[in-house]
Amino acid sequence: MRIAVYHNLPNGGAMRVLGEQCRLLMERGHVLECWVPVGASRHGLPSSMPIHEVPYAGGWAILHRLMPSLLDRFQKIFCATGALEAMARRAGADINAKGFGLLFSGNCRYQAAPPIGRYVDIPSVLYAHEPYRPFHEPELVMPFTRLNRACRVTSERANAAAFTRLLANSEFSRQRLQAAYGIMATVCYLGVDTERFSPTGERREAVVVGVGVVQPHKRIELAIEALACLPSDGRPPLHWIGAAGNPVYRRKLKWLARQRRVDLTFLHQVKDNELVSRLSRASLLICTARNEPFGLTPIEASACGTPVIGVGEGGFLETVIKGVNGELTEPTAEALAQAIGKLLATPQKINQLGRSARQHVLKHWSWAGSITRLESLLAATIPDGIENRHP
Repeated sequence: MRIAVYHNLPNGGAMRVLGEQCRLLMERGHVLECWVPVGASRHGLPSSMPIHEVPYAGGWAILHRLMPSLLDRFQKIFCATGALEAMARRAGADINAKGFGLLFSGNCRYQAAPPIGRYVDIPSVLYAHEPYRPFHEPELVMPFTRLNRACRVTSERANAAAFTRLLANSEFSRQRLQAAYGIMATVCYLGVDTERFSPTGERREAVVVGVGVVQPHKRIELAIEALACLPSDGRPPLHWIGAAGNPVYRRKLKWLARQRRVDLTFLHQVKDNELVSRLSRASLLICTARNEPFGLTPIEASACGTPVIGVGEGGFLETVIKGVNGELTEPTAEALAQAIGKLLATPQKINQLGRSARQHVLKHWSWAGSITRLESLLAATIPDGIENRHP
């Protein structure tokens, strides 16, 4: 297949997923080229895949060059002015001219469902991790976003409807996408690179690790409160790995950790080899995110032989199995603390769960199986004969 790839993602789990999908599709002989707006992440994309950077028009291009963070801060104005639409229109025209058989798109950081699907003349597939949460979850809607929520939701739904097929990363995500867009997506589970994410053999440390961008929906305060419930003389430190995210939220977390006497360390810009090392050395991974769409980190930790303690909601219900790779609890500090304390008190249980977790991932969560499923769904989206097109 000749596949045009598009995304407007920042660094993070979704970006790692897209990079791995592209790499493995290319290894299977498919031809891929990628289109990205200025400022989108390229982390993890195959170095052999051509990447076309599409600039924004006019003043937005100047603003991004001088102060890129302002695009994220004023995204509602950015989208309302049509700058994102104009950029997608240019990318779509370029893709149409090159005679690809299929568009494979990742999410957009500003709208979740990107507008690119409306501007291509070929079958298109959106791998949709989740809708744009601030517009679909009342508890995440900020006062200033209510002003343009209806307009943005309408636009996002139209963008999603323009794609030939939607893929979801979990059954939980499929249900959320249907509620948000009125479209039935197909579940295509993700995988993990079990060669890269594997036990390093380093000595295990009395450390609890969390992974994810520092944003309120990750509920990092719940992890802090849970550790604060443990006796102070045996309380493990919390190392949180992920993009810096929201600076105000980060300061609140540091203040809370000091008040609760929890040793909190934020680790940003961590490369994959360091992530694997820290996961392998940790006593456990804690997962506290609210309605996590899939939960890639639990299977990455499991692949490294590290058990998982998490909240029993969202995609965690599909990636964490009690007694196999960890345990799920009610989303309260007390319930999490009880599970953490019980596990930390029995080092042999940590090692036993770690071995079981590794075997579980090898059997059920390999990238080979995930890419075979993705490849089949992409091929089924292309009508007979369209692959014979040439630019």
